[in-house]
Amino acid sequence: MDEIMTPGITRKPDVRGGRPCIEGTGIRVTDIIMSAQFGECTRSEIVAELEIALEQVDAAFNYYEMNKAYIDADIQRQFDTFDKLAKAGYGRPKTSVLPR
Repeated sequence: MDEIMTPGITRKPDVRGGRPCIEGTGIRVTDIIMSAQFGECTRSEIVAELEIALEQVDAAFNYYEMNKAYIDADIQRQFDTFDKLAKAGYGRPKTSVLPR
């Protein structure tokens, strides 16, 4: 069952780790915010890249403004996990894939 967080934002325990998503999609609010903050994308660029409506992007930004601490902490957890996995060697082939 969908848990409606705010208009346009839902959360399902079995979709994207239960993180808040754009309603009817698997696009997380963190995906939208990270695109804006770190990818330096404008709202219209996010709309075009993700093929969603501007109202959906606006819903993500509205949710973020009301839940900034939670979303920022989630983004930091994602970075920490990436760093931990990268240090453990995940994502790197054991041998070179390019001829030398």
